[in-house]
Amino acid sequence: MNCYGQSHNIFWGTPAWNDTRILYQHVNASSSFLQVTERDVAFPSAGYFNYRPITAIRAFDQKTNGNGAYATIKSGGINATSVIVRFKSQRGHGINFILEIYVK
Repeated sequence: MNCYGQSHNIFWGTPAWNDTRILYQHVNASSSFLQVTERDVAFPSAGYFNYRPITAIRAFDQKTNGNGAYATIKSGGINATSVIVRFKSQRGHGINFILEIYVK
């Protein structure tokens, strides 16, 4: 797990050259005055199946001024076939991330 600079980018695992990026998703949520906003993203989505192990999860914070949200793994993750990533904003700020998931 690595975090970089003022943005709250976080990477779990490392994709190999032959891994497949199976999910590329913008995760957005508006800010609410003095409120913390949360958004969960599940992979695979309800009604879909994934039988390939997850090798890497990358969450890129699009806010670079230090006011971005934070990403955590709620369940599943690396070497599992599913994951739920929770995005949690700072008080009074929204969520603006790009989420990538790679599988074998």
